[in-house]
Amino acid sequence: MADDQKKAVLKELTQRLPKTETHASNDAQKEHANISSTSNSNMKQANTASSSKVRDTNDYEKPLPPVPKNDDDSASSADEEVIAEMLCPRINCPEKIVICLDLSTEMDNMTFRTKSGTAFSPLKLIKRALGIYVNLKSRIDSRHQFALVFLRDQALLMGNLTTDPQRFLELLEGLNTTYEADSFDMTSLFNSVCDRLDLPKIDNVALTPPPYIIRTIFIYGRSHTKPHFTDQQTRRMLQSSPYFFFDAFYIHETPGDDNDCEAIYDYICDLDDKGHSYVFEVSKNPTKLYDCMAQFLAHPLQRPLQKDISYKIEAREK
Repeated sequence: MADDQKKAVLKELTQRLPKTETHASNDAQKEHANISSTSNSNMKQANTASSSKVRDTNDYEKPLPPVPKNDDDSASSADEEVIAEMLCPRINCPEKIVICLDLSTEMDNMTFRTKSGTAFSPLKLIKRALGIYVNLKSRIDSRHQFALVFLRDQALLMGNLTTDPQRFLELLEGLNTTYEADSFDMTSLFNSVCDRLDLPKIDNVALTPPPYIIRTIFIYGRSHTKPHFTDQQTRRMLQSSPYFFFDAFYIHETPGDDNDCEAIYDYICDLDDKGHSYVFEVSKNPTKLYDCMAQFLAHPLQRPLQKDISYKIEAREK
């Protein structure tokens, strides 16, 4: 190719480059607008996770900032988060699901508001979302079992595991009283799980499917009380098992100087030693609360890592 022709081609490519970037930016803005308009369904997630823990932004909610790396006792390396390998077969086995619901007085504050102006308390909304969740999980697999733990200063297990969603929901609906609590001992939660439930004992973990797994869904609604441990031995023992999963849902006020939302959320995220947990946070937005609760429907042995999930709906190319 002659030098004049090369110069002409390079000039043409240089002129096209800014246009391509502009179009890409416009497409991204259009896509963001489309995603933001899909909040008319209570059980639909339309955002892509952009970090190891999902944080969706919206018009009237300030999201928590990214979680900083913890050099003390976390599964993070100096450069990136270390994800433990999933050792057991990734099958849809029954789940023993322990739902841990915060009953502190902060759960009674009317902090959630719809676009029409109707106000709701976190407790009322999360009870509705749990009702939908338990019924759907039971329809997916009637062998799933559910137990309820309520959180005050300590965790208290209510009743035994049940496969009957109606029985569980009757127990849930009876929880209408909240309590003053200026502390919460996480040790009591893991001790309650360990005392009532036995982890599966499998000789060949890599080849033999487990008869069940244990999953704890920790729903915490305090913006001024950071959880603490008096002893982490039980937690480490449970989380060392490939059959135990710890998911969390943090419901909080708008982060600010007058609360400890960021420190509490960081603390909850640091409990994920293996990188397999789903941890969500929400404040003010009822639709996002339902969206996050819907993502807990996925089976822990079959779902992708939280940083890899995507719920975008795209038109099929013709």
